[in-house]
Amino acid sequence: MKKRICIITFSLTSRDPRVLRQIEYLSPHFDLTVLGFGSHKAKQENVEVYTLNRGNKRLWKIIEIFLLLLGKVSGIGYDLWLKWRPQYRHAQHIANNAKADLYHANDWASLVIALRAAAITGAQVVFDAHEYWPLQAENNRFWQLFFSPLIQYTLRKYVSKVDGFITVSPPIAERYREEFGVDPIIVRNAPKLIPLSPHSTADPNHIRLIHHGVALRDRGLESLIEALAQTESRFCFDLMLLPSEPDYLAELKHLAQQLTPDRVTFLEPVAPGAVLETLASYNIALCIIQPTTYNYLMSLPNKLFESLAAGLAVCVGPSPAMAELTRQYDVGWVCDSFEPAAIAKTLNGINVEEIEVCQKSAHEAAKELNADIEMGKLVDLYQRLLTEDHASNTSRNPIS
Repeated sequence: MKKRICIITFSLTSRDPRVLRQIEYLSPHFDLTVLGFGSHKAKQENVEVYTLNRGNKRLWKIIEIFLLLLGKVSGIGYDLWLKWRPQYRHAQHIANNAKADLYHANDWASLVIALRAAAITGAQVVFDAHEYWPLQAENNRFWQLFFSPLIQYTLRKYVSKVDGFITVSPPIAERYREEFGVDPIIVRNAPKLIPLSPHSTADPNHIRLIHHGVALRDRGLESLIEALAQTESRFCFDLMLLPSEPDYLAELKHLAQQLTPDRVTFLEPVAPGAVLETLASYNIALCIIQPTTYNYLMSLPNKLFESLAAGLAVCVGPSPAMAELTRQYDVGWVCDSFEPAAIAKTLNGINVEEIEVCQKSAHEAAKELNADIEMGKLVDLYQRLLTEDHASNTSRNPIS
């Protein structure tokens, strides 16, 4: 009989590539219970999916502010907030009834839910921190005042209780190690490789650039359009963006119409499983995110690994983790700064021969940077944690 893993996330399950990969790679080895937002129908027979409630009533929002203010004085306020928030209570009920052998927490808040559920049966808990949660939205003053202290409190109180800790890049892993005394395993956001047709030779008069991801204002995507306006006419640029902030996406389209009316195209986003095939017809991916937060500066995002898997050369900003990987595998170019002029200067200095060399290097790099290898680390961790000897020796104290 297979062991059961309960995956808890407060993201949109059907659009979260990391969670979808967890489901794909864990389900052959374990039965799964998945809790998340949005409707998602599992393809695997041994995967149960539960949709969490998202909305909070107005009264709760008032109570929420009160508890967050109380938390600044006493941790009791934070503990009550984590226990009483409606979507957390819903998730806790499902997690408790999952009777899982291991709980996989994909968010700082789901960490507490996982530990409470695990305390009932002595199950294992793995925390996939993804990025550095205490600074997740540091440029939002409300978040900084109310949620950053809450997250710091939660991690300091609970993170030592987990059986495994995962994050996405070396700089973020090192920061968690220094501040919380944990020893993270790095599992990169790399996709599963699929067969793709070889790239045709780049046209020196029509070099195709693409950026794909989410339309979020704090990512500073206008800098890419401003950079294109300063490049030679041989470059054309497509953006494929999820409309998380529709007003911002409309502003980007207006800016493109003003600065580069015939050289920028906005594509409709495709399903996660179709991203690589869509990217494969391009030459260079602009994997540049403005460093408006610590996590953006230190990120190793899905888009970088998806671009390599699709055989694209990449152009990145001086983000430490992305720059190091780009140089290590010789797959593209690192701009001197995040300024549009620096991005344009880098692009204008690129020739077709260099693009083709970097595309070949990208194909080679993807043989090492892919989900089979990265998610294999997760499978290995769980198989080790769920051995009979390890599981039988586990006991947990109740979580408040």
